[in-house]
Amino acid sequence: MVAALMLLQFWQAPSDRELAEDIELALSRAGLDTTKAAYTMDLDPAQWNKQRQGVGHISAYRLARLGPEFWREFLSLRAERMGYTVLKESDLTSALLAVMAMAGKRMAGMTLERPQREKRDIA
Repeated sequence: MVAALMLLQFWQAPSDRELAEDIELALSRAGLDTTKAAYTMDLDPAQWNKQRQGVGHISAYRLARLGPEFWREFLSLRAERMGYTVLKESDLTSALLAVMAMAGKRMAGMTLERPQREKRDIA
C-alpha cells in the first residue's frame, strides 16, 4: 500500500518537460537507445520521437514494456525529485549489515541473566 501511494506521488503534477527528461535519462541509464525503446513499446521510432518532444502523449502501458531496468532508473529519478533516496539492493544490503554489526557490538556487553544480589546476613 505504501509503495502504491509513493508511486502516485511520483506522477503528481510533474511538468511534461520534467517527465520527458526523466524518461530520457532512465532510458540512457538502463542502456536502451531510443530506437530499441520504440520497438520494445511497439511504436514507430518517428512516432516515439514526436511523443518525446511533447507531441501526443506517452502511454504508461507502453512504458511498462520497457522492463525492470528502465523502471528502476525512472522511479529512482522520480524519487530524487521528491526528496527520497533509493538505494540499489547491494547498497541496501551493505547498509543493513553495517547497522546489524553496530547493534551486535552494543549488545555484546549485555547479558540476559539477572544481576545477582548480594546476600547479607541480618544479625
